[in-house]
Amino acid sequence: MPEYQDEEVITAVDRAYEALMMKDADNKAENARQFECRYHGSFAATIYRGQDENGDAFDWVLSWYNPRNDTRNSNNSVYTEIRKADQFKGLNWSSIHDNVWRKLTNADHHYSSATLNGCYSTVITGYSDVIDSYNRISLIF
Repeated sequence: MPEYQDEEVITAVDRAYEALMMKDADNKAENARQFECRYHGSFAATIYRGQDENGDAFDWVLSWYNPRNDTRNSNNSVYTEIRKADQFKGLNWSSIHDNVWRKLTNADHHYSSATLNGCYSTVITGYSDVIDSYNRISLIF
């Protein structure tokens, strides 16, 4: 990152900013969307780790469910959650799957958001096969 070559310290916020900026580099985001649109029906969850402005670690869960053969995409669901670091550690996929599946299928969730200690996450699906997520590490006013 040439813009930081004269900086003595590159903060976690600097690194997070650059990572978010790079998600669209070389058309990566658009290519991923086009690839995903060819396949209908998916259920997945992923866990990301980040730090708040004090350097404390937190884990973000982003999950989605796009039912197969749902031509109206009306049953799409998303869910997000933030916990302190390592609270998912030691859990097997089965228990994460069951917990997330319950939350995804119990209601019509085209939008989900969570906040914890200045960390913010939102996931949006609407009525399309595309999932958008926004995660922020900053104080919420």
